[in-house]
Amino acid sequence: MPDNADETGSQINRLLRIAEALCEVFAQENRLICDRRADEIKPLQPEKERLAAEYSRSIRELSGNRAAMEQAGREQLAQLRAAAATLEERALQQQDLMKLPVQQAAAS
Repeated sequence: MPDNADETGSQINRLLRIAEALCEVFAQENRLICDRRADEIKPLQPEKERLAAEYSRSIRELSGNRAAMEQAGREQLAQLRAAAATLEERALQQQDLMKLPVQQAAAS
């Protein structure tokens, strides 16, 4: 766990990089789904799973040290909130996209 502001800052920067990479995987998958090429998503799954596990682990580490988080810079925390919001948005978008084929099949 981080015990100073510099280490916390480094962990937040790492978490931001992980979140950005995970967002990019979601974006790739969402494009493939929109292009009706969902079968091409499978090769992306190992990287997505690895990034999701790293993201989860990093969140737990940071949230477990509230004092260190309070020392983190406001700009970093704002970036982290924005990255988390983007990640959630992409995941929800994917959920909606995955429902479309089911809804289309039910309508026909």
